[in-house]
Amino acid sequence: MRFMDHAGDPDATRDVAAFFLTTSEHGGVSLLHVDGEVDIATAPTLRAAVAAILEARPGALVIDLSGVPFLDSTGLGVLVAAHKSARALGVPMHLSAARRIVANALRLGQIDTVIPLHDSAEEAVGALGGAPQPDVR
Repeated sequence: MRFMDHAGDPDATRDVAAFFLTTSEHGGVSLLHVDGEVDIATAPTLRAAVAAILEARPGALVIDLSGVPFLDSTGLGVLVAAHKSARALGVPMHLSAARRIVANALRLGQIDTVIPLHDSAEEAVGALGGAPQPDVR
């Protein structure tokens, strides 16, 4: 994907890393696996995907950030908003983050004090009563 820089100069574009979202179900737990940087450019896509999952009222939701190499404050805001929406619907939500840099960002922002954080998607799915499977992506 390409986009214009903040100055609006059409000749000043930069590449945005690939960003992919995949969903799967595991014993009543919806798993959203995120691949790519979560920043101001990709946060709206993540926000929309979470909203679509929550609209279906799953038994629980895990957002797997193991494929995320970078998470900025916009991404943190999306996760907090997702948690608020999930809680309002009575849907438990957990996170998983295998990469230390992302887990550290979540801890630094104290997100892990509000949203349970696990080392793996399998662990998070299991904690929510879903059927943990090897490589649940």
